[in-house]
Amino acid sequence: MNQISKVTLTIMLTTLSWAAISANKPTTKPERAVTIEALSPDGQLSSVNTPFLVDSHGFEASEGFSLGFLGGQAGWTVFANSSVEPTIDNSNPASGSQHFRMAEDTSISWGTDVGGFSPDLGPQPAGVENRVNADFMISSSGGSDYYLIGQAPSLTFATWNVNFDWQGNIFVADDLGGGFAYEDTGVAWPVNSYFNFEVVTNPGGTAGVEYYLDGTLIWTQTTMLSASDNVEQVVFYNDNFQFGSGETADMDNLMIDTDAAGQPPTPAMPVPGLGTFGIILLSLGLLWTVRRKWVLS
Repeated sequence: MNQISKVTLTIMLTTLSWAAISANKPTTKPERAVTIEALSPDGQLSSVNTPFLVDSHGFEASEGFSLGFLGGQAGWTVFANSSVEPTIDNSNPASGSQHFRMAEDTSISWGTDVGGFSPDLGPQPAGVENRVNADFMISSSGGSDYYLIGQAPSLTFATWNVNFDWQGNIFVADDLGGGFAYEDTGVAWPVNSYFNFEVVTNPGGTAGVEYYLDGTLIWTQTTMLSASDNVEQVVFYNDNFQFGSGETADMDNLMIDTDAAGQPPTPAMPVPGLGTFGIILLSLGLLWTVRRKWVLS
């Protein structure tokens, strides 16, 4: 066989291989029911159980994260379906040096849930405003559906549910009269570019949920998914439908504020030592408080 024939045969085989792959790739995906019950990770850790909390994750080394598989790092857990995804990566942070990343796990089938669970904060105050805010970047559309869920494991229910749809649209779980379903917000998520997404529950103390894309309100609802109206844990996951495309989804700068409009929250991270000077100032402040209270009495 001469050189030209070999090249021709190679091109033909390559074309046939891609045709076979394309033939096996679904052109549509089944509609997914809204998740109302709280999802469960592999090896759920005990909850922090601290009310009025700000829990933030930049996925940096200083927070206890290292490059590689996310499972078990800094209180995060994962779906049992995968032992390699998601990961901590350093190739595309929104800020800092590291970030959360999801990519295809080729060892498991398409349609298998893969993702991460933030640390369970335990029961949080009901009826107060709380916020979840994070930066996201999904490299392409046409592959996986990505889901962001705020849930309350102590109540076994989800509070709200967002779908960054595989075709590039943003859906939210809402009940418009016929039961909960994913409703199209009419807004597309930016492809291959970081965007900020925020969900506010009980805005201003009024029952309901608001959804913001890059600071712009895109959807308001008055019905919660369940009896839960607070967020104890955030889940970011996908259905592993990347089809070998190299599609990835990144998350960075996650913040969960369980009492955004109420009393000053308790930091999730340990407070640095006060030092001698700080202790003196704190003592003087306590003495002034006691003296003032005594005088006013």
